[in-house]
Amino acid sequence: LIYASASLSVGLYSTGVGILVNKKRWVRVSLAMSLAIASITSLIPSFHVARELHFLLSPLLIIIFLHALVFILKYFQEHFIFMASVFMSISIIHHSISALIPTNLPSILGIGELYFAFVFSMFLIKDVGKLQRRLREIELESMVDPLTGAYNRRALERLDYSERDSLVFFDLDGFKRLNDERGHEYGDLVLKRFVESVKSEIRSDDVIVRYGGDEFVLVLRNCDQKEARKISRRILTIFRRSTGVDASFGISKLEGGLDRALKIADSKMYRVKKQKHGSKE
Repeated sequence: LIYASASLSVGLYSTGVGILVNKKRWVRVSLAMSLAIASITSLIPSFHVARELHFLLSPLLIIIFLHALVFILKYFQEHFIFMASVFMSISIIHHSISALIPTNLPSILGIGELYFAFVFSMFLIKDVGKLQRRLREIELESMVDPLTGAYNRRALERLDYSERDSLVFFDLDGFKRLNDERGHEYGDLVLKRFVESVKSEIRSDDVIVRYGGDEFVLVLRNCDQKEARKISRRILTIFRRSTGVDASFGISKLEGGLDRALKIADSKMYRVKKQKHGSKE
């Protein structure tokens, strides 16, 4: 009964942990295994035979116990590293004592240590994977304008370009006056509507970037300037219908680098704006 109660204790402990961390399958498996071991040892009349059998089955109980320990330590993540370190320290002390007092227990504990180290490593690998994914998400978030959902200037500088690509530089007309007269909330709405208008007309590999306050850069992949002009005009038609606001744009080929293309497109946009309004806003 002593060995049966020990098995039941491990089973109840692991069952409680499984319920805590919502591992239903683990609850069924660990409880079934513990009950099976408890039943077998309790039905054997000979104490010595029961002890030997329990000794043979002890590695299984240790695995159940350690697996439950891993679950509960994972549940309380802030203590996971500390408790794992304590466990390994106790193991080292135990082995040191066992070297002076030979017993059969070190081999059993070794199985538990190996299993614990394996599961612990799996958790660490999983956490590292989560961390890497989160870092990629943070990097992506750092390249996106939070207001409009367009990319920002940092993303523009990190893009790869081809000489077959076209660059369009947009500047919203009268945006400062619009902000002053109708408020920043309405101005933010206009910026969002512009990006929505752009995204409705471009392909998945084209890129829209919020370059400044009311300035946007559109990179059209494998697109000549004639087609880029058609796309830009369609964008402005949609934008004007939804907001009543107009914009000016200039187009350049991505030849000779990004900076050169930006200067050319900006210069062309400025000339268009000057023709429309007579002076630079």
